[in-house]
Amino acid sequence: PIARVSSPVIDSLLKRLSFNKNLNSFLKKRNSKKLLQIGRLKKVLIIPDINIGDAMICQSFIAPIKNAFPEIEISYIYQRSASPLVCMNPNIDQHFPLFRNIGYPSDKDFASLQNLMKGFQFDMIFNLNPYFTSKHFRSARSPVIYSSRLISNLIRTYTSFGSEAHISLQMSKFAEELIATLVSNPEVQEKKRQNFH
Repeated sequence: PIARVSSPVIDSLLKRLSFNKNLNSFLKKRNSKKLLQIGRLKKVLIIPDINIGDAMICQSFIAPIKNAFPEIEISYIYQRSASPLVCMNPNIDQHFPLFRNIGYPSDKDFASLQNLMKGFQFDMIFNLNPYFTSKHFRSARSPVIYSSRLISNLIRTYTSFGSEAHISLQMSKFAEELIATLVSNPEVQEKKRQNFH
């Protein structure tokens, strides 16, 4: 009985939040602030959700970033079972097929992420995994972009029954939104010009 009542309430709340202009504006500004504070953008880490399908779908987020900034080294930590399907992606420079669990990250998966962040210096982390929250990035030495705005976009397009209610398309659009902000960052643009001289 509780599930029957709570599920529609939660669905309604999420829908209202996803259409809230103030919330979407806040999420976009929060991401922009982090992106505009970057002094350099040479090495990034991208974290998809934990399942095999997520490792595949999140590749649509990677391609626009690599196309816009081909000099960036992209690291990808993902489900190890997806490795045969992902390992040939030319847009990924460093593969870390370390996640083992399915459905929800295990303690070992959390530890794998922590060890990766300790072992490498990333200039930016794109966290597309809703199970990894700010507490998992306390030791991160770089800014972290979370998937809150992406999730909001997905809910909004899905509930409005639009033709854009496709996760791969929304991943790509989210990447393009972040790229537009990065392009307006003078320090990133200067580094980009230097790399091509």
